[in-house]
Amino acid sequence: HASGYDIIFKAEDDATCGGAGLAPCTLDHEIEKYDGSTGNLVAWVRIPSLSDSVDTTIYMYYGNPAISSPTANPSGVWDPTYEGVWHLGESSGAVLDSTSYGSNGTVTGTFTRQTPGQMGYAYDFGADGDVNVGDPVDGHLEIGSGSFTVSLWANVDQSTTTWQTLVYKGATGNWDERYSLGTSTDGLQITFNVDDDKNGTPVVSTPNATVTFDNWYHIVGVVDRTNNRLRIYNNGSEVGAGTDISTLGDVAWDRELQFPWAGS
Repeated sequence: HASGYDIIFKAEDDATCGGAGLAPCTLDHEIEKYDGSTGNLVAWVRIPSLSDSVDTTIYMYYGNPAISSPTANPSGVWDPTYEGVWHLGESSGAVLDSTSYGSNGTVTGTFTRQTPGQMGYAYDFGADGDVNVGDPVDGHLEIGSGSFTVSLWANVDQSTTTWQTLVYKGATGNWDERYSLGTSTDGLQITFNVDDDKNGTPVVSTPNATVTFDNWYHIVGVVDRTNNRLRIYNNGSEVGAGTDISTLGDVAWDRELQFPWAGS
C-alpha cells in the first residue's frame, strides 16, 4: 500500500509474545517514515519480551491488497509511562505526539520541515523557530518528585553567541526552568538543568556534554531519585558522575513545554 497500511509485524514464539500461550501475536508498531516508491521504511515496534541470551525473530508482513486502512498503533508502542513522543516528521500542520496523551504542538517562527534526520525526518529550526506543546491540564508533564528522563537527537549547526534551549519546561520571562536541555553560548556544550524553585533554590545542572557543529548527538538527561543524581548521557556514555540532588524538591511548573525555546 502506498501509505504502508499493509505492513504488519508479528512474533511467532510465546516468550516474545508475553507468555501464557499468546503466540503468535501481532506487535504494536508505528511508521515514522515510509516511501511507497522505494520501500524505504522507518518504524518503531514494541516487543513485549526480549531475551538477552536467545535470538528473537520478528516477522514483517506486507503486500495484502485487502488491507486499505491503517494497522499501526502508535499509542500501543508508547505506553503511558512515555509522557510525550514527538518525531518531528510532519510535512504540515501540528507537531504530533505519538502517545495516548495527544499533546500536539504548534510550530511558529522560522523552520524547515522534513529535513534529513538521524532517524526519519527532522525539523531545521531558524533563530526563532519554536514548537509549543503548551501545559496539559492533566499535569502529565509536571514530573513532581519522581525520576524521569528527557532525550532527543540534536544537531547544532552554528553558534548564536547566546544560550539556546533544546527542550524547555518552565517560565517564559526569566531563567527559572523546571527542566531543560540547553547549550552554552558557543553552542558546543549541552547541560541538563532542573529547578524546584524551593525558597529561591538555584538551578541544578549536570556536567557539560561536548558536541561539535553539524553532527548528530543523542542527548539524554536523567533525574535519578533512587541515587539522588542528576545525569547526562552523550551518545550512550554518561558524562561525569552526575550532580547531587538529595535536596531537590518537586520538579513541576504550570508553564508550556517548548523545543527549542525561541525566547532564549
